Amino acid sequence: MKKILRVFPRQTAMTPTDAMAMVGEPPGLFIPDHDEVHVSCTFTWDMERAEWLKYQWEAATDKPVKIGGPAYGSPCDSFTAGLYVKQGVTFTSRGCNNNCSWCFVPKREGKLKELPIVAGNIVQDNNFLQCSRAHKDKVFEMLRSLKIRASFRGGVGSRAH
Repeated sequence: MKKILRVFPRQTAMTPTDAMAMVGEPPGLFIPDHDEVHVSCTFTWDMERAEWLKYQWEAATDKPVKIGGPAYGSPCDSFTAGLYVKQGVTFTSRGCNNNCSWCFVPKREGKLKELPIVAGNIVQDNNFLQCSRAHKDKVFEMLRSLKIRASFRGGVGSRAH
């Protein structure tokens, strides 16, 4: 299994905090053992900083450095818990079947796709209510099994569809 060192332009509430997740430039002396560096950029306003970080990490390591993330249009059709977001966050669907003029989700992620359900109590789906009843039931079953409080932060209450 590849050891991926993940680098983020800024610390957010969703940034992973494990030893293989770093924010900003390479540290002076200690860089964890890794096979690849992934600079992950969520927001378009961080793209210039992400490019700078890619350059900095290329100079600091002899391993491949890749750049991607939502700001770069990376695909949103798979999810690995804890890799690019902190532990506890899960995405069970991506995309949207509506085409609101002000919303970038269908343009960036396409039509609604129900993903395999990965355990997590912070559901970040941007359009969970559009999922099928069977999918929602499976998500609720997963949340009940965790026995901790669930949170829907990805837009469940923010759209008037």
